[in-house]
Amino acid sequence: EPLPADLRLRIEADAVHVLAAQRAPRTAPRPTPRRRSRGLALAGWLAAAGLAALLWLGPGLEPLVEVEPEMLRADLLATDAISLAWQATGDAAGPEASGDVVWSNARQAGVMRFRGLAANDPGVYQYQLWIFDEARDERYPIDGGVFDVVRDGEDVFVAIDPRLPVRSPTLFAVTVEKPGGVVVSSRERIAVLASVES
Repeated sequence: EPLPADLRLRIEADAVHVLAAQRAPRTAPRPTPRRRSRGLALAGWLAAAGLAALLWLGPGLEPLVEVEPEMLRADLLATDAISLAWQATGDAAGPEASGDVVWSNARQAGVMRFRGLAANDPGVYQYQLWIFDEARDERYPIDGGVFDVVRDGEDVFVAIDPRLPVRSPTLFAVTVEKPGGVVVSSRERIAVLASVES
């Protein structure tokens, strides 16, 4: 039976729209943005800032990541750092101890290297570095940090951790102290010394 004329016209009219829709490029639906809480957004920005600080350092800034003392020592020696030889004092902790201390005033960083300093039991005693500064009263040298020697007979590298800014160092001294160190040393036991030549 032939197609009625009015139905044919409607099909042809609809076909124009159907064919046009089929020819149009298909695009993936855009995801609906989720609303984040301000706390999560802030945490994201802080994490990004922290990562940027680890990967990039401005001039004069020290890295936030911990650097091996041996690597730091080599880096400091390539700059204007001073290098001073340790002198043993005859103390039982290292009667023949040797090594050196490398210090950079510009970077406020340094590394001590020891050989022959006795291994210590941290529960009995620890070593403590003192930095004598020309700008300060010699009765109160700057605490350079407490450290341990784990094994005898090999080079030991220790990063210096000054509690105050060092302006003009004149002497570095390592003392034997009670566990945890002291605020003011009696200097009864000085293991090694390194003097800055004036």
